[in-house]
Amino acid sequence: MGGRQRCPRGGGRRPGAYYGAQTLAGLLTPQGLRYARIQDAPALKQRVAMLYLDSTSQPVNDRLIPLLARLKFNTVLVMSNYVQWDAAKAGGWVHAGGATKAEAARVARLAREHGLEVIPLLETLGHAGWMFHGGRNRDLVQDPDSQQPYAYDTLNPQTYDRVVFPVLSEMIDVFGPKVIHIGHDEVRNRDRFPARANGKAAGFEKLFVDDTVKIHGFLKSRGVGTMIWHDAAFSDSVIATLPAKLPKDIQVAYWNYTADANTGMLERIRALGFPVLGASWYEEGNPEDMAKAAAKAGASGMIQTRWSGYFGNPSVWDGMAEQGVALVRAGASFWNPSAPALKDAASAYRALYQPQRFGQAAGVLVNLSPLVTRKLTDADGKGWIGKGAETDLSRLPTGNVVLGGYRFNVSGAVMLRGDRAAARGCPNRRPSIWDARPMPWCFCTPPAGQRRPTVTRSAGMRSGMPTAPR
Repeated sequence: MGGRQRCPRGGGRRPGAYYGAQTLAGLLTPQGLRYARIQDAPALKQRVAMLYLDSTSQPVNDRLIPLLARLKFNTVLVMSNYVQWDAAKAGGWVHAGGATKAEAARVARLAREHGLEVIPLLETLGHAGWMFHGGRNRDLVQDPDSQQPYAYDTLNPQTYDRVVFPVLSEMIDVFGPKVIHIGHDEVRNRDRFPARANGKAAGFEKLFVDDTVKIHGFLKSRGVGTMIWHDAAFSDSVIATLPAKLPKDIQVAYWNYTADANTGMLERIRALGFPVLGASWYEEGNPEDMAKAAAKAGASGMIQTRWSGYFGNPSVWDGMAEQGVALVRAGASFWNPSAPALKDAASAYRALYQPQRFGQAAGVLVNLSPLVTRKLTDADGKGWIGKGAETDLSRLPTGNVVLGGYRFNVSGAVMLRGDRAAARGCPNRRPSIWDARPMPWCFCTPPAGQRRPTVTRSAGMRSGMPTAPR
């Protein structure tokens, strides 16, 4: 350890300390501790990754959530269409491949334990096949001729009273979210919309706005915000008129999975008065370029999407692992969009979801004697803390010694001035020597049977005391 390398630490707030700990954990490898001087902060406030809730949720999400925390995401967008809601059970449209409500609640708790806000996603208006599973709710289909119903009838009150509002109520109870993402993308991509005579008379724009405002109002009355995808509401054909009719507190997620991230849409949506986030997928350069565009546009954040099928959770490890690798690239880019693209993100992903076990490693002692400002003894009242031999550390072994199972090179105290009169003769800091030498952290040989090499201090910043192993 040499030069001006320092042990990373968090900022003055709890999130800063948490992300500092994630940085430190990322520097610890089975081969030893990688050294670096890191001074940074996230460029994007919201850093979102997608999770899925299906019958294989537990083994996948239990590994994926800590992985996302390590990558410094702070939010998860949780696909929740096929959770086995009580309303779905009562209506006969529950799907056996969906996660239970108990599992959904457990995943939400686990995410929050890892510092991740939870935004559940229920796809409404389009991608609404979940509510027609098993041939149910056919009276609510937007296009009666559809063989695989995709969108619902916004003019039938039962759409909301029987299905949408009961499910949203359960989601609020289970997830306790600040925001729910209600989809609203690709509404006209498959079936006719509008298809029914009364819908055609109203027109697409009115149907879309009325549905969005209705759901937004329902959520707002319960203290929950609304998020939508951008494409249907901000397409070229309606952007001049439709957005003006939507509540301006709706968060808009602009998805762009192409090579051209600089379309100007993030700026345009923001200029229309909406909070906006970017959304990327897995293609090479897509998360990186979209993160740059989002930071430039002053967006609220970025979403790294995963589209692996509603019941394809394990594919994030095998089959569609490229979408898992993209999480690593996105995590780095969402934190620092201006940094160079990660090299060998696939290896980093593998190391995160299949971490190697740590073994014992030989320790390295650091000689801090040039930094010593006080003796450990105090026979004359001018050493240690200036209170004489009765309170000094003259009985503390010096030199190369083992204390509490760890080896230290004890030579004296690195004591700074502080507020105590007894320490007035000490410097405020050691500028020339301190900056030229490493911080007093080193690898110490772990006790027998301990699995991980331990990072500990060989001399304390203030007192020079060996710090207890942590």
